[in-house]
Amino acid sequence: MRDVLIVLLVIGPALAIANLLYASKSLRGFLKGTTQVDTKQALQAFRSLAKRQMYAALLQILYLLMPIPVYGFISMTHLVDPALAMTLLLPLYVLVIGLSVFNSRLERAAQSLPTVPEFTDEYVRTILVWTKKAFPNW
Repeated sequence: MRDVLIVLLVIGPALAIANLLYASKSLRGFLKGTTQVDTKQALQAFRSLAKRQMYAALLQILYLLMPIPVYGFISMTHLVDPALAMTLLLPLYVLVIGLSVFNSRLERAAQSLPTVPEFTDEYVRTILVWTKKAFPNW
């Protein structure tokens, strides 16, 4: 039971790290292939990227909240030492924070590409939806 609780405790942050790595790879790929939004295809690629990032952010919330009920159960039952649980979680969350900072820099780079006037309004609208809404609705 103790091993199962430890796995359940760390699986959320581990999935959050994998999610961040995937999101960063997606952002780097987009930025490598797109230097400006000057075609309809570039705008569509940006929207596709924004959509993936938005869904990744929703998953991230779920992954980061997963340990809370497990830790609560651990705290009540003491099947695992709560101090050990925190010792396992803390480095994972520090890594998540560091990767999140790196990922947010890539997001800002994708959101500040030069655009031609024809696509500026749609590009800005996509950025607003990406940064202000939970789901893509363009």
